[in-house]
Amino acid sequence: MTHHSSINGCLSADETAIQDVILSETSTFSEGDFEGWKACWLPHESTHIVYVSENAGLCVLRGWTEACKHMQHVFETKLQCNNTHYDKYDMAISIDDNSAIVTFDSTATGAEGIFTDTYETRFMRKTPQGWKIAHSNVIVKVRKQSSVASLAVDRSGHVIWTNEATREKLTSHPVFSISSGRLRANRLAWDKVLQSALKNASLYHGHFEMTRFIEQNDGPFRCPVVLGETDEGCVAVVCLNVRDSATYVQFDLDDVVERKLAIAQTVFGLSEGQTNVARHVASGQGLKCIANELGISVNTVRTHLTRIYEKTGVNSQTALVRLLLSVA
Repeated sequence: MTHHSSINGCLSADETAIQDVILSETSTFSEGDFEGWKACWLPHESTHIVYVSENAGLCVLRGWTEACKHMQHVFETKLQCNNTHYDKYDMAISIDDNSAIVTFDSTATGAEGIFTDTYETRFMRKTPQGWKIAHSNVIVKVRKQSSVASLAVDRSGHVIWTNEATREKLTSHPVFSISSGRLRANRLAWDKVLQSALKNASLYHGHFEMTRFIEQNDGPFRCPVVLGETDEGCVAVVCLNVRDSATYVQFDLDDVVERKLAIAQTVFGLSEGQTNVARHVASGQGLKCIANELGISVNTVRTHLTRIYEKTGVNSQTALVRLLLSVA
């Protein structure tokens, strides 16, 4: 396991000691060293451990008795995170006599390729045995398979996070690239659509804006953006998701397409063959590629498309993808 941290400026003796405790708590947890982990904490009933994540919701361990018992079970059953690399950055330490508040961002990559991004807070107390953690808040922002191609942009449209799968994909992507720190489409008209969509998504980066959006739309902001049809007959499309005060751009839409197709097949009465063609069109494939994938002729693909157009009321692949991805 590797572990790195960053903090601005020179550290005082207390700041160094505090940082060492925080890093030790993480490393002993990952290594399965329960006694080492326990030594980082204040053994008092005012001690709390709080976890918040989208998947698991809220978990609060109230008091050292409950926290210690629960965490001992975690260590004994080896339930702790199987992470191989940690980074803590933007760490800020504020000390007042024998108390301190520490905030930082943290990222971790697991052996299974799962990427985790968290915002964390520690309340520290200075004891005769040194600085101890009295309260811990861990808020999980992102926990995704790092093999899924996606990136995140901030309110101004600048890329603030990518994974290796995305970087590899963008080196030879026929439609998208990163230029001057921003995601761009390679055609001016398409780029205008993309930038407009990113700007619109940024309106919901705030907590209260997103809360109101969810109340009015029965779910968080999720918007497919269809740019147009390429020279090869493929449809250029991405999906925008807003969470954690950022817009996430997803390039691989297979999961989105499958959910939408299941609804569209029923709504429009698509046959199995028509649904298969629509699936490949929505995934950005051209007619020849679709024919090869399905083992049929290009003319048969065109026939299926004609029937799909008649049933859905659209007359182009671009319009079809836009319709399919907008199905509720």
